Amino acid sequence: MLKLDAKNEILGRLAAKIAKLLIQGEKIEVTNINEIKQTSLDKVYWRYTGFPGGIKKKTYDQIDAGWAFKKAVKGMLPKNKLQKIRIKNLIIK
Repeated sequence: MLKLDAKNEILGRLAAKIAKLLIQGEKIEVTNINEIKQTSLDKVYWRYTGFPGGIKKKTYDQIDAGWAFKKAVKGMLPKNKLQKIRIKNLIIK
């Protein structure tokens, strides 16, 4: 199991490194996720509730940093049957 410290790391660059390691079959534990840097301050996360007019938006400051990081890593993994298995090997503390 690899243990990585996310302190003063850029979100996208660290997510790309971790995605490569997950593809290789590593288990990764990331600590200090709340101290990660987000360089794009105008990043907006959209969510649809399923109801008419139910689109919600939140900025990076309003959401959990762990959720945003996991979403970034999942987006960098290949879209196939192994994606769910690989994202389970990512542990965020």
